[in-house]
Amino acid sequence: MTNEDAHLRAKLIEAAARADKQNRTIYSQFLNMAQQSILLGAAKECAVPFTLFGGHEACERKMAAFGYDIIKEAFPIALVLIEPLNKKFAQELTHRDFLGSILGLGVKRETIGDLFVSDKSAYVFCTDVMAAYLCENMVSVSRTDVRCSYADEIPESFLPQPTYRAVNVPSARLDALVAGVYNLSRSQAGLLVTQKKVFIDAMLTENTSKTVNENSIVSVRGYGRFRYLGVEKVTRKDRLRVGVEVY
Repeated sequence: MTNEDAHLRAKLIEAAARADKQNRTIYSQFLNMAQQSILLGAAKECAVPFTLFGGHEACERKMAAFGYDIIKEAFPIALVLIEPLNKKFAQELTHRDFLGSILGLGVKRETIGDLFVSDKSAYVFCTDVMAAYLCENMVSVSRTDVRCSYADEIPESFLPQPTYRAVNVPSARLDALVAGVYNLSRSQAGLLVTQKKVFIDAMLTENTSKTVNENSIVSVRGYGRFRYLGVEKVTRKDRLRVGVEVY
């Protein structure tokens, strides 16, 4: 564990202690997958339970709320729509374009959650304080003039749509599933695991032989993520036909 990781771990444990001592809910900033894994690994040292939420079930970046009786609606998360002033003449804008323009305003990455981009527009989950700042100061993305406004919910068309696939694998081991889903060799998949690029339900996993449970979300840095649906049948050659939803 790096010094930075150790510092974050201590900071999150301290937030849980404050929530317990002050008898109130304490929220973290947005945590990426690796940071969530650090928190999950420190769960036994947290004085109170915690909940992870990013604004929508599809979000990967999430806040942690420490305390009891936590409801997702109480998280200090807002949703902002960024759209061109004139969509007809706007250039095609990517996730990198939107995120780069946001960070170019001096915004810290940990105040921004997931961005969902489609049709030259983006829905951005962020802290409620940062939402007000974006609405006041965000006027352009790349060379396109834009406007920002609060949104109540994100349209389904902006959310990642999973694609069902059936994959033949020798077992439900992590390296076998990653290899099968992304058309890699077992050694290539194993290397991704040992390089700390694979997470199961936001928990960093370095065990290539770990059995993946049904409905777990496997995230592979640089490739995407998939939900493991389980074994559908055993083939004549004793291989497993498994179902996955690939995002």
